[in-house]
Amino acid sequence: MKYTNAIAVAGLLSLLLVTDCNGSDSKKEPAVDTVKDTVSASADKLTIYYFHTTFRCWTCNQFEKLTKEVLAESYADKVSDSIIEFKVINVENGKNKHFVDDYRLVTKSLILSLGQSGKQVQWKNLEQIWQLARDAEKFKTYVRKGIDEYLKKVG
Repeated sequence: MKYTNAIAVAGLLSLLLVTDCNGSDSKKEPAVDTVKDTVSASADKLTIYYFHTTFRCWTCNQFEKLTKEVLAESYADKVSDSIIEFKVINVENGKNKHFVDDYRLVTKSLILSLGQSGKQVQWKNLEQIWQLARDAEKFKTYVRKGIDEYLKKVG
């Protein structure tokens, strides 16, 4: 009987891990979008973070791939001018674990972060990436919209 219960628990844990990579977090409480509601002066940089874990499924890899495509297609000049920076970060690496608390991460995430004089002044979690990952054009449109919204605050 104890062996059967252990198998059931292990199966449930495996299911939870698998569904995490399939975006089942859409019913969870949304993360707070911003650190500050307003930016007092023009920000000088937009950093786009893609946070992932060591295990990366097709969907997880798609987030990075499509985001890189958006940057290359629509913002190459801003990337080359260092106005936009893209960082891919494994939150399971020891020095990166703080990002889970910093951004209230519950799964793989794409975060937009405005910087002003080297300090973060506002951020937003693009939570709909999970629902859009299988439709490249909708994903790209959504990410572009978020980037454009934040670029308006970079001066």
